[in-house]
Parts: sequence; C-alpha cells; structure tokens
Amino acid sequence: MLVDEKEGLIKIRASQAISDEYLKKPPLKIDEGIAGKVVKTGQSVVMKDVREEPEYKNREIAAKEGMVSMLAVPMSVKGRVIGVLNIYTAKPHRFSEREIEILSSIANQSAIIIENTELMVKTKMLQEEIEIRKKVEKAKGILM
Repeated sequence: MLVDEKEGLIKIRASQAISDEYLKKPPLKIDEGIAGKVVKTGQSVVMKDVREEPEYKNREIAAKEGMVSMLAVPMSVKGRVIGVLNIYTAKPHRFSEREIEILSSIANQSAIIIENTELMVKTKMLQEEIEIRKKVEKAKGILM
C-alpha cells in the first residue's frame, strides 16, 4: 500500500490477493486502520488474528480470503514513510524478530526502488519539457 499525500489516502498498489474484492476495497485515510497507524508511527504492527481486531477495517474480507495473522511494516526512505508492506498467514502465527527484520529490509529496499523510479520519471518529464521549450524558442526566433 502506498501513501498518496495529495489525497491523504493509503491505496493498494500491488497484491497477491486471491479475489477482486480485496483489490477493490476502498483506500484508507492516513489516520485510519492498521496501515494508517504504521504510516503515522513509522513502526511495525503485528496482529495475531485480524478477523478479531476492531482496528482492522476489512475483517469480513480477511475472513473470506483466509487471512489470519498480519505483519505490517513501514516502507521508509530518507526518514519518510511512503507506504506499508503487509504480509498475512492463513493460520495464527507469532512473527519472530527475524521475520520482522527481513520484511522490514524488503519494505525499505522496495521504498528506495519506488522513490528512484518516481525520480527517474520526473527527470524524464523535465527533460521532455526542456526540449519542447527549446523548440518553441527556436520557432520564436525564426518568426521574429
């Protein structure tokens, strides 16, 4: 799930979900649900059974999908949380410190990749804009 700062929402951007219902669930506000808690605090959250947690917003979908235990870790880059990486188990599971460390490393590496990709896209757009301006200036010069 990635943070959309303009809209103040956390949206699903990629998933291994079985059903469309999970993918179509509405985005969360930044201060809402488990993902919101992770974004606000920058800390991982472990839940033994999401189907019984009032803080978990989509308990019905979790039950249908067979999601039980959850580990949610922040995707951080340069001290800023840009998203949340969630992992679920089909049976009750107590996540070890090692599992939390591994998923945190994956989340942070993913955040760096996402940030770098966004920067590359912005750079490409700026380069194209500069080229267009050069052509406009050249055309102006010819017309003058």
